[in-house]
Amino acid sequence: MEVHSLSLEHWLKLRDLFKKEWPRNILPYNLIQNYIEWNSKNPQFVHENINIYCLNGDWTDGTFFALENHQLFFYSLNDDIDKLSGLLSNLPKNREYLACCIYKRHLPVIEKLVEKMPNWENKFDTLTYLHYLPKEKAGQFDTINNLDSHTIKPLFSNDHIAIVNSVYPFGNGEITTRVFTKLMKFNPHLGIFDNDSNLVAWCFTYQSGVLNALQVIDDGKKRQGFGSLIVKCMAKIFFEKGMDTTGCIVDGNLPSLNLFKKLGFDIIDEVHWLGIGPRDVNGTI
Repeated sequence: MEVHSLSLEHWLKLRDLFKKEWPRNILPYNLIQNYIEWNSKNPQFVHENINIYCLNGDWTDGTFFALENHQLFFYSLNDDIDKLSGLLSNLPKNREYLACCIYKRHLPVIEKLVEKMPNWENKFDTLTYLHYLPKEKAGQFDTINNLDSHTIKPLFSNDHIAIVNSVYPFGNGEITTRVFTKLMKFNPHLGIFDNDSNLVAWCFTYQSGVLNALQVIDDGKKRQGFGSLIVKCMAKIFFEKGMDTTGCIVDGNLPSLNLFKKLGFDIIDEVHWLGIGPRDVNGTI
């Protein structure tokens, strides 16, 4: 079995396979769409940093993995996970990976992979709930871009990223700084700033299209409805792009779970974020 890197000309066709049973397969659809949009903005970055792989040149059943530095995404429409397992067994064995946005139905693939790879282990497994809001609902949201004492606008500086990374509960120094810098550059995101230009709330969009790192600084602002406002504004951005909105909320994060429920999101799946790799390699994810 040979692993083939899929050329850009096939990315659209692969993406469109995941329209079936919508929104069951929304994550791989949005992931590939995300990379197509990145390529239109910075083809050199995509060429140097992102690859989509399939087995023996066959992607027609939606079996693929995407590798972006240490970040690993993998999906398949095939109920038989053996092909996906065989594909992932070709990963380089001497490094760590952050397996991102992995459906619950594909967790056995991770178990097989760790068993097969010499000296590998599952370093952590974070459970999140995939929330879904159709664009028709998002279009009904009332939003405002300017409050009496605050302004809603995109982030624009490394100082903002430093603030985000300093309070991100899953932060890992330079690694997550690079990720947030990339998301600030390429993907929809918003911040809320006070009259002194202090950043008090923010929300990013991950490569797979999910709302990510929603945060309101805990200085009394949490009771001003900034979390709800910024999620509605982000959903409006996706509505204007003709896209539904998704978000991953960590198990046990009751404030965010309640917020997304109140805004009309439905939980449609369980999604996992896992660290995998050799036991003697640490600190790179």
